[in-house]
Amino acid sequence: MNRRSPDQIVSKILDICMEGAYKTHIIYKANLNFSKANRYLESMKEQGLLSHINNGSKTIYKTTKKGRDINYKFKQLQEVLWGAPPLSVGNESSSMSLEISKDAGYMS
Repeated sequence: MNRRSPDQIVSKILDICMEGAYKTHIIYKANLNFSKANRYLESMKEQGLLSHINNGSKTIYKTTKKGRDINYKFKQLQEVLWGAPPLSVGNESSSMSLEISKDAGYMS
């Protein structure tokens, strides 16, 4: 079995949290143990990639705009490096990809 890189795990978590997700859901979908999931979630919140909402005794994690942008750019890089088409990152339109490319200085 191939090990995933930390950036692949971050990308997976960002995908899972696009519409909001509980920690248990993230653990199962990202195939992480509780301890590792906690470390990633805390780090990603500190970096502004995820936000959290307390819902009673549970917390819902949601991908922020910064997290969506980073995830989109990561998937573009994967496509360039490995030739694989980028995976869906949510409800972004093609105009968003053009907008990000212009902002990054890739297009004139």
